[in-house]
Amino acid sequence: MVGRGVVASTLTTLRELRVIRANPFVRAAALFGRRLPWLRDRPLQFAWRGQRFRARPIDVHGSVISVFVLREYDGLLALLPNDGPLVVVDAGANVGAFAMFIKCEFPSAQVVSVEASPKTYALLADNIHRSGWADWSAYHCALWDHDGTVDFADDSHASADSSVVGDHRAVQAGAHVPARRLDGLIDELLPATRISLLKLDIEGAEERVLNSMRGSLSMVDSVVIEVHAQRVSEENVLKLLGEEFTTIERLPTTQDDERLYFARR
Repeated sequence: MVGRGVVASTLTTLRELRVIRANPFVRAAALFGRRLPWLRDRPLQFAWRGQRFRARPIDVHGSVISVFVLREYDGLLALLPNDGPLVVVDAGANVGAFAMFIKCEFPSAQVVSVEASPKTYALLADNIHRSGWADWSAYHCALWDHDGTVDFADDSHASADSSVVGDHRAVQAGAHVPARRLDGLIDELLPATRISLLKLDIEGAEERVLNSMRGSLSMVDSVVIEVHAQRVSEENVLKLLGEEFTTIERLPTTQDDERLYFARR
């Protein structure tokens, strides 16, 4: 039996989804459709702050609601510089909600989004095309501690939880996807460019990626990272950040078990 608290929370989220423009039936489908096999992967049409984008119910549940409804990254606004154009690397981009948030708040920002899931990347690329922003681009790969290929699995209920195959909750069959070291990828896509903000939401790969970049973060001014403490050592991740950045603070989130940190020089 579903508890009253769950029902009340669901109804509240449904009402708050009105910040994402769509008719009520689409909003309801976005919230509940991830549990329906015939609907969970169907792209739906939305708009936010005048920006049209497409997302499936499995995308809305995680990434889209976190950024646009729960406003999990709003704490960044007072921490990022506003005295010049930002250069942002959005790793674990999903369908691009974080990038749209950054572009709406900082219109002159250059954003490079990185996404591993082939299906989610296709929607990300489509959303970039729909945006009309020439300074928003995307790259398809999984971030890892070496170049090559890795097995990547799409979560069947929340695409934001998809990850390189490992010891975690049940996922669909994985696919081989290109893998890149983050330092090499940045050198290729943004050579000799200072990175204003590196956003990492890579579902348990953060410790491997940061460890492989030891000594290679000198061109990165700040990092916002979600630490998935059930998959990695939170202590080790913070230690790796502390080797490069002088200030690390935990950002407020709506869920107590979320670990969102901001590190800066």
